[in-house]
Amino acid sequence: MVAIQTFWSDKTTLRAAGELNGGWLDARFHLMSWALSVSLLKKHFSKVILCTDTFGKKLLVDTLQLPYDEVILSQTGLELKYPREVWVMRKINSYQQLEEPFVHIDSDAFLWKPLPDTFYNSTIFAQNYQKDFSCYNIARKELADIGIQMPSILASETTHNAVNMGIIGGQDKALFKEYYQFLESFVGLHLPKIQANKTQLSLGFVNTLLEECFFVHFVELYYNKPIHVLIEDKLDSRYTKIANLLDKKYGYHHLIGENKLDLFYCKQVEQALKFHFPAVYKHITAFISEFFIQVPQKVDYYAESNYRIQQKGSNEVVTPKNVKTMLQTWANDETLSHAIVFEHQRNKDFRKVKNKLAGFQESEQARIRFLYEYLEKLPIGQRLNDTISYDSSMRVSERIWDDGKSIFSSLIYDFGYGQAHYDDKIWDTFAMFILYNCSEEPQPLEHLLALLQQKTNQQPDELLQRFDIKIKELYMAGLLHYTHNEVPASCADIAEAIQGY
Repeated sequence: MVAIQTFWSDKTTLRAAGELNGGWLDARFHLMSWALSVSLLKKHFSKVILCTDTFGKKLLVDTLQLPYDEVILSQTGLELKYPREVWVMRKINSYQQLEEPFVHIDSDAFLWKPLPDTFYNSTIFAQNYQKDFSCYNIARKELADIGIQMPSILASETTHNAVNMGIIGGQDKALFKEYYQFLESFVGLHLPKIQANKTQLSLGFVNTLLEECFFVHFVELYYNKPIHVLIEDKLDSRYTKIANLLDKKYGYHHLIGENKLDLFYCKQVEQALKFHFPAVYKHITAFISEFFIQVPQKVDYYAESNYRIQQKGSNEVVTPKNVKTMLQTWANDETLSHAIVFEHQRNKDFRKVKNKLAGFQESEQARIRFLYEYLEKLPIGQRLNDTISYDSSMRVSERIWDDGKSIFSSLIYDFGYGQAHYDDKIWDTFAMFILYNCSEEPQPLEHLLALLQQKTNQQPDELLQRFDIKIKELYMAGLLHYTHNEVPASCADIAEAIQGY
């Protein structure tokens, strides 16, 4: 079985590639995602093929030297047949390019472990099942409103079965070719209406309907064959469970939609590429240093506060110079005043990091090395004698949300290549429990685990895994000091610590 990926673009020069963010926070993370994804595929497949256009070959293979074994220029000229409104057809076109069993993996998906043996003999397999997501109903209604009816595979259906196709493939080559021809016919018939009414359509939802939902109903109606899935668990609609690279449960990650705009996840992708594939990382950073286009940043440091003020019909604007005055003006609005205080404090933290950037970056790089060289390699059960304590150099801020509940967050920042990204990392009650209990003095992991045991009904293995992931997240974010105890926990100690889990 071979692995394939698909790249297309309307760019023609390497300089323009600096603007190509592919839905990511910026072009840097986009290119690093491609590099990490294909580098991992090379560990599991003897042959990795890129379906692309001439620019894609120039960028990914000739310039960035990503390790593809073969390039098929199947995307050249397809922009005329499949314009932006039906972008997913560019990807589905790749499914019918090969005469051998294949697996197609998106460039924002990362396969850390080999596929299960059963997959290689499966007729069809995909990432996971999705059922009745609201986007399918929305797309279907919008298409009906402009006079496009569903094909026979969905005409009489009231439920929408689907699979996520971050990973898709199988042994049945004929099925994928027929599916492409089926969609080609449907899209060709209705494309003029879609283009003429594109402002009335949620085009992202339309494309997911074509790709994910049509596929399952096509297979059910014409083939009646099972679709094996890599992940059988039900995932949340935002797919955060498989976006966090620190969570190794599935041996697979896929940064879908808004997760590609999450700075915490973006930094994980960069750090993973740098640690696991340093030579590839070097090629990417050399290119970025030469061609990355720095987008002028006009940052409204009080964006949420100003939006809330605008919603109240006022033209006033919060700025760093008038914060105290605006707090007095809106003192009777608890939610708004909390938002102003929260954003003001966050911006102070951001400026503190910026003013002492070298020290913060040095500390971050040391944490990342320790994370990969120790925390990732040694199972949590062998680290229970290690101790952690709260690192006050990074503040955890509290604010009141609209429903009166408190949320807690800390600053996530990035200053790579002239950019100045910052974001809020929201911490759940599990994380805050850990921070609170190690805020006064260092605490052994074994002790914290015992405290958590009293607060949760989770199964032993689930609690231990969750605890391990949260420790790594907090440490990566700079909120913990971590001390490695040279003396490993004994088997008896470990057994006692997790007894009853």
